[in-house]
Amino acid sequence: MANKTYAQWCPVSRALDIIGERWTLLIIRDLGFGLRRFSELQSELVGISPSLLSGRLRQLTDAGVIERIDNRYQLTERGIELLDVVSEIGRWGIGLMGQPEKDEQFSDFFPRAAIGFMVRPEVLPDNGLVAELHLDDRVHTLEIAEAEIDLRPSRRITVHDGPAPDAVDVRLRGSLADLTRYRQGRVPAESLADADLVHIEGDPDALATLGRLFSAG
Repeated sequence: MANKTYAQWCPVSRALDIIGERWTLLIIRDLGFGLRRFSELQSELVGISPSLLSGRLRQLTDAGVIERIDNRYQLTERGIELLDVVSEIGRWGIGLMGQPEKDEQFSDFFPRAAIGFMVRPEVLPDNGLVAELHLDDRVHTLEIAEAEIDLRPSRRITVHDGPAPDAVDVRLRGSLADLTRYRQGRVPAESLADADLVHIEGDPDALATLGRLFSAG
């Protein structure tokens, strides 16, 4: 598979020479959840052909963005830097999320990814936060690391599948679609706790913090 190039001496065009092809950033998105075998990526990236996936993985490996270890692929340090770019694209795309089209599908990771994309890094609290989110028929744990930890804002945000192993500061029950509507600013409520679409409980300060994290801004 021949690499296409914009043939411009520019950092944007140089970057797009590597990550501008269709499916490439979705591969980065999925590898952000950990090691993946070729078959797992093909199953998650609905619609990609084996030959196209093979070509994209080869390009990313040659560029030093991913590496293959024991028949599984993972991001390199250079690739991990791209996760911030993918997260910002995801946050921008939240405003485009309406009802899914009839032919649209989503991977098993979609709820977990969507939660991470909806969190606003510019309003992260200085102290940590653990929130348990019961959305539809699944449970996820959102953790915000304390500001003292030397991490970039987006790296302070982690989302895990399943309930929190320890005590939580706040719990939310509702649907992912309704939480998305709140994040888009389509729910007329002063705060997340005021929204009739979700049930939220916990420490008042934690409730307010969670509301700011998911607010439209």
